[in-house]
Amino acid sequence: MPKRTSDDLLEEIREAKGNLEEEKGGYSRLIALYRELRQQLRRENDRDLAKDVEKKLIYYLVEYGPYRKTVYRKEEKAAIDSLKQALHFEDHLPLAHYRLGLLYSRRRRFTEAGSHFSKAVEVQGRAERFPLNERQLYYAHLYLIASELHVLQDVHEKMNVLSVPGKYEPFSSSDMAGLYEKLQATESYLNDHAFLKITGERKEFLSKEEVEETLLHKKRGTGHLYVGDETIEVGFDGKTEEISRDDGKILYYLLQSSREEPLDAGVMAELTGEEGEVRSTTFRQRVKRLSRLLEEVGLTDVLAMERGICTFTAAVPFIIVHRADEQLH
Repeated sequence: MPKRTSDDLLEEIREAKGNLEEEKGGYSRLIALYRELRQQLRRENDRDLAKDVEKKLIYYLVEYGPYRKTVYRKEEKAAIDSLKQALHFEDHLPLAHYRLGLLYSRRRRFTEAGSHFSKAVEVQGRAERFPLNERQLYYAHLYLIASELHVLQDVHEKMNVLSVPGKYEPFSSSDMAGLYEKLQATESYLNDHAFLKITGERKEFLSKEEVEETLLHKKRGTGHLYVGDETIEVGFDGKTEEISRDDGKILYYLLQSSREEPLDAGVMAELTGEEGEVRSTTFRQRVKRLSRLLEEVGLTDVLAMERGICTFTAAVPFIIVHRADEQLH
């Protein structure tokens, strides 16, 4: 088989971007193609273009790494590997450190989690890309406190089993009880404020359990957009469809925007990480794809296209639920 050139790889990338919905493991393939293109350009000694592609690769590793999956299931390890690789290219990426901290926290690896939350806070002030928003920065501090309390609790328990003559006890039982209460209070706050529910103009924080209850018992005739840790879905009257991160961000914008701030090619480029404006043909294709997905859940003819502008026209109430620390646009 002839070796693929950089032009061949660019064409494959364009095709891969158009097939994220249909192709299982689409994000993984797209990331692999960008990685291969970077290497090929370096072999062709086109260092400037290789650097531009590296920036694009970093974007996909950070923005889409948590949504990577194999043919059968989401892969948490793939998400960790993606974020680590992004940091290998560029260490001053607060959002990458923050997301790694979350992933390590879920695995109860609190030393690594605390290290990444601390790094996210440290590099925030000098980061050129992927800074934390205000809520993420606030949560990073809370997660850092929780991680360090977990580590302290673990160290204290391990010290207790050591039989060392005249050993020093840094913390009394009452000290540890107070720290444990602080840990419980911090984790309760983070749990209770994990998600944000938007209904019209109203916003409220929900726990993961409350999210499941909300989506399970929502009224008929009401749509929902759910952006979770690894899954994005749209639903209406009992039907749901998992959608790509790009489509989720576009739909979120359509549901939140007004006729004064419509979706056009420039806005779509910002949402999907493109430079400048997406091509008019690409813009129309993405709108059509999203429209087909909405039809799958029973929302027909809800997107209107006119003079390069897309609007959500249906008089359907929508509930939007997303992680409170998620950046959607």
